[in-house]
Amino acid sequence: LTDSEFTFSRIHAQLAVDDELLLVEADVGLPETLGQRLRLHARIEGPLWVPNGWDANIYAQVKGLQFSALSKESLLRVAEMKAGHGDMEIWLDWGAEGLKDLRGNFKLNDLAWAHAQGLEDYRLDKTSGRFKFRREFSGWSLDFDRFELERNGFRWPESSISLRLASNESSSRIQLNADYLNLGQITEFLSSRTELKDEQRVWVERLKPSGALKDIKLNALLVNKKLDKLLASGDFSDIGWLPYDKIPGISGLDGRFSFDEHSGDFLLATEGATVDYPWLLKDELSVQTIRGEFDWSRKGERYTLRGRTIKLSNADIRGEGQVELSLGG
Repeated sequence: LTDSEFTFSRIHAQLAVDDELLLVEADVGLPETLGQRLRLHARIEGPLWVPNGWDANIYAQVKGLQFSALSKESLLRVAEMKAGHGDMEIWLDWGAEGLKDLRGNFKLNDLAWAHAQGLEDYRLDKTSGRFKFRREFSGWSLDFDRFELERNGFRWPESSISLRLASNESSSRIQLNADYLNLGQITEFLSSRTELKDEQRVWVERLKPSGALKDIKLNALLVNKKLDKLLASGDFSDIGWLPYDKIPGISGLDGRFSFDEHSGDFLLATEGATVDYPWLLKDELSVQTIRGEFDWSRKGERYTLRGRTIKLSNADIRGEGQVELSLGG
């Protein structure tokens, strides 16, 4: 659990042992560098001398846990967390095949992760919520409830997130349902990670996507690690990005989207957007209203975008029309 040695000044514990039963009750005062207090209750049943021959139910509550004191391999140091502190409460069920169920709640502060490029650490001011991890047939599920997050003074609304993965030798299915995702904060975190390729990191850091996705539903099937089926839908609010590589920047987009692996559509219902196209426009263009229905489709390497009943207006112009654009192929 840790890579260091600690001296504990207060330990109250009770232990009961039978042939196939072990009970542990403990209340431990933690060293200041590790935390404040640990309470533990464990019930382990079965032949303890037989590997994978026993079941365990464990409850643990820790106050003031210091993540920097934990080993880098600890499950609690999510995504190789560098620093942070807070309170956690967990219930764990363990069976012959390993972890079956892990649930609990958390309230954490001042979290930090090292940046892949050696830049300033990625930090979260605070996060809290409840979670539940469960082993399922050929996979697992992870659910967050009453989830909140705060970074640089911006707070996510209380929300729920559900992620499921099922896989076999040749395919994997991923399901995601989320009340709310902040696109800017997610992409900032991804750009700090080593898992992101350098060319992908350049696009993320130059475009700097922003805004929120709401009521997201995603279902993806990968066969031999390649995307085979995809269904996604949701709402978006105040979406935007900076201009880069001849792509115009935009901010303030609101609407709804749905798509699969071949086609999709989205509805724009935006009030108060701006367009930044420095290669064409000297100043940003303010748009009072953008409304319209769009759809796109892919055939081979050719993409087609169609816009129907598009309405656009600002202080100087007002227009209505349609558009069709083809790329590639």
